[in-house]
Amino acid sequence: MKIRTDFVTNSSSSSYVVARKGELTEKQKNLIIDYVIKECFREKLEISVEEIDTYLKLMAEVEKSGGRCKEMYECKSCPGARLCDMNYRDYELRSIRDALVKGMDVYTGIVSFECNEGNNANMMEKVWDILEKNNNGNFIGIDTDLSY
Repeated sequence: MKIRTDFVTNSSSSSYVVARKGELTEKQKNLIIDYVIKECFREKLEISVEEIDTYLKLMAEVEKSGGRCKEMYECKSCPGARLCDMNYRDYELRSIRDALVKGMDVYTGIVSFECNEGNNANMMEKVWDILEKNNNGNFIGIDTDLSY
């Protein structure tokens, strides 16, 4: 039971107490790992190198002409429309492309900062940092800065 002894405004943190005897079981460890993987690798991005190349080529043409994309192409018929809607920056698309060329899967997701989600963001950033620092070529953090 928590007892507030002072004025608290819309607090976004809360304390907790847990107890554990001995080490975690293999099942507990695997369940934690499954949870972390689900949180840190939410949705596999279904995109191809060819789609990225087409989009980057179209955007280079638009930039070279000094025009705006909507003036040159009808969005619905534009081969780059899907990527345009995703709002990735060029450097992110180039990094995604490089990862795909290396045979990697790319994952994307959104972290909400409502309620307790900030803790998830901190956890996710720490996990990604661990993966980067202990990397054998199987992880690339493309856009892992969750600050807002």
